[in-house]
Amino acid sequence: MSNNLASNLKKLRDLNNIKQSELAVKFHVSRSTVSGWETGRNTPDIEILYGLCNFYGISMENLLSPKVVITPKIKINHLIIVWILIVVLFIERITQLSSQFGLIYMDFLILILFSSLLLSRFVSLGKVHKFIGDKIFVGALIVFGILSLACGILQPFNIGFGFSTTNQFCGILSLGYVLYTYVLKLIKQRKI
Repeated sequence: MSNNLASNLKKLRDLNNIKQSELAVKFHVSRSTVSGWETGRNTPDIEILYGLCNFYGISMENLLSPKVVITPKIKINHLIIVWILIVVLFIERITQLSSQFGLIYMDFLILILFSSLLLSRFVSLGKVHKFIGDKIFVGALIVFGILSLACGILQPFNIGFGFSTTNQFCGILSLGYVLYTYVLKLIKQRKI
């Protein structure tokens, strides 16, 4: 079991693109202690094991198993937010009258969201590294939020009041969700 734990700890750290020294700082141990965990010379105590499970987002059973099963970093919550945004924009696209500019702009925003869904699928299939995929996914949500807000605020008469309001709502929801998850991540890092 200790050999499984050692190889799983190393695999998890490498997949999350974290250095031994960074992990050591998070768990208030030395870098050589982390190295010892990964080589099997010593094992972390139970509190640190639970902290590692929480940090990597896996169960204790998964951590100790012969082959650790890695779940994608892009969480279901991200996908739910993207689908909500797509549905809202699509319904607005179908039901509202707007100028040609407004319709094309709405299609462009929907395309950004579908691209982020495609990216999340590539991450879950292992075709894109999770660390890079997460950064691009969050970047797409930020770009979507900024473009939605900008169009909703700067172009209300060109795209229509309904589109303008929807764009503002979707932009606030997207940027608010990114800010919320970023703040949660900072809080979790401080607790460990």
